[in-house]
Amino acid sequence: MSRVSPPIADRLERLSKLTNSLSGSDKILRLYTYASLYLTPAPTGYVSTISSARMVFRLTGIVAVLNEVKILLKGGMKMNIESFLGLIKTVSMLGFYPAEACFWIASHFPKVRKKITGVRSLDKGKKGEEANSTSNNSTVSEEIELREPELWGLDTTEWSRYSCQFWLIYIIADILDLIVKLNRIPSPTTTSRPAPSPASSSAVVSMRRLYMLMLVYEFLDLPLAVTWSTKKGVLSTKNIGIFGTLGSALALYMSWKATA
Repeated sequence: MSRVSPPIADRLERLSKLTNSLSGSDKILRLYTYASLYLTPAPTGYVSTISSARMVFRLTGIVAVLNEVKILLKGGMKMNIESFLGLIKTVSMLGFYPAEACFWIASHFPKVRKKITGVRSLDKGKKGEEANSTSNNSTVSEEIELREPELWGLDTTEWSRYSCQFWLIYIIADILDLIVKLNRIPSPTTTSRPAPSPASSSAVVSMRRLYMLMLVYEFLDLPLAVTWSTKKGVLSTKNIGIFGTLGSALALYMSWKATA
């Protein structure tokens, strides 16, 4: 009976860890969703279904945020830039998760049917007072317009935009936080006495590399958050797919490395 070689067995075990975790599954679905937007600018319903499933996955993130709030209230606020940026990220997520949940709930409501009443002229050839004085020349028209479903006075478009605005605040704060952390990591070329051990030097290099990858990831997500935070948007659907696919691939790579 043939046995699986150790390298292959190790990769299979790591793949199992990745796919069995909520975070890993979400990143795989994220990559699939954005790749579909790039390959198919007019995606079909299955992309929306996957996006809806990812929102359900993300609802569990509120637990981690509440834990951060608990730690913050218990330990107090430290007077430094990293603590301040951490506070901004926590508060932004406290807004993001409820807003996205409201969007998800509202998206399952039927569209609102609104009756629009107007007056339409039947005789466009008459002008001025002659046309206005004849009541038979105009008629009342009624049309039914389907609008986005609403929840608590806001439709799905507004809930989505507000959630992405909170996400945008988080991304900006995280970019600044990562830059601060990178500046505080000693450079590998910096000489110190006593000389750092090889293991210590390797840990510093790995940490710097991780922060750099996270920074690139946030910069790839930044145009997406800006696009969905505004009414008109910035990127086309295809460009959203490009930035989203690159960011998703990088996020999946980092998750894969974390399973080692």
